Amino acid sequence: MITNGVITIYNAEKSKNSTNLTAHFITPVSIHGSKSENANNHNISDADKYIVRIPQSANKQFIEYTSYSDNLQPNFYCVKKGDYCILNCVDKEICTLSELLDEYGGSVYKITSVTDNRSVLKYTSHIKLVIE
Repeated sequence: MITNGVITIYNAEKSKNSTNLTAHFITPVSIHGSKSENANNHNISDADKYIVRIPQSANKQFIEYTSYSDNLQPNFYCVKKGDYCILNCVDKEICTLSELLDEYGGSVYKITSVTDNRSVLKYTSHIKLVIE
């Protein structure tokens, strides 16, 4: 697997009045992008869609979301559908979704699918994310 990028994943936990975020910087990752056209009521718009593959050899190891806690160790990450992603390293402290959108706007993608492909061959074992 060719790894050509870095990402920052934001785990989203909804509270009463906001969505709180926990950031995970992950490198190296494989990023493949595509443009898709959506036709709605005779209007055509482009939507970015990316496939991100996080190999087991990344700087952090995947842990199941059900095992997630506030005490998550720095060398582990978790991810679920509905979390957020930026295709770059974000080193700024961001705690809520509104802060993330204010700061990075169109660079923020929502994770629409998570697939655990760690049971495949040793050298191709990865977590697959679809982000839009």
